[in-house]
Amino acid sequence: MSPNRTIPVKVKQAKNLSDADIDRVTRSMMTVFQDDPSDITGVLVGGDLSLWPLQIRSTVASAAIAGIVHIAYASPQRQASRNPSARADPEEILGVALSFGPGQGLNVTEEQKVAGWNAFLQAVPEGARSWWVDYYGPLRSTGAKESFGNDYVDRALKLSMFGVLPSYRGMGVGKALFLAVEAEAKARKCSIVLQTETELNVKIYTRLGFEVKKATAVQSPFGYSDFWFMEKRL
Repeated sequence: MSPNRTIPVKVKQAKNLSDADIDRVTRSMMTVFQDDPSDITGVLVGGDLSLWPLQIRSTVASAAIAGIVHIAYASPQRQASRNPSARADPEEILGVALSFGPGQGLNVTEEQKVAGWNAFLQAVPEGARSWWVDYYGPLRSTGAKESFGNDYVDRALKLSMFGVLPSYRGMGVGKALFLAVEAEAKARKCSIVLQTETELNVKIYTRLGFEVKKATAVQSPFGYSDFWFMEKRL
């Protein structure tokens, strides 16, 4: 992609999201991931990809209730671009980062679960539901504690979902979005931790200063995926 194709970006921390807002962010994240779903996508939804939007929405809703939602938009004060086709609608979502600060977590409270997680678990096949509860959840929890320390939930910012729309990749959106997440962590004087399933993401996060703390594998009747735990200390 041409280095000249850049757009000024404004990143906002979204608060008090309505159901319509959550739906809009979910649609954006579906667009982010639709062209490059990881091997774990089918695993997470029990082989039924029609449930993927429900799973993503449950994460968005959980962050909206008890987490941190950063959204990247085109800056309304954008300067004239040398490439007019690079301009974006100032109301269009260009990228999203969902995270949970110290003391917060994904689908921890009953309110978070009711907002989407319970509906997702009810929708997946019984085998996948048991896999989530008895295998995948414990694997992630144990792996995170081994990687980041038993107290990581209370002392780290957990980056749960991060993505830029395909048409705006390589235009500075991801950098602006990550700097906002990093600024949040610095303000809270904590490290950033994440879990990811692709070698490409490992390379990207390594360039951003993250270190692989643990590598493992996720297995299920619906597929197999590699899995990494990464941390950036600030």
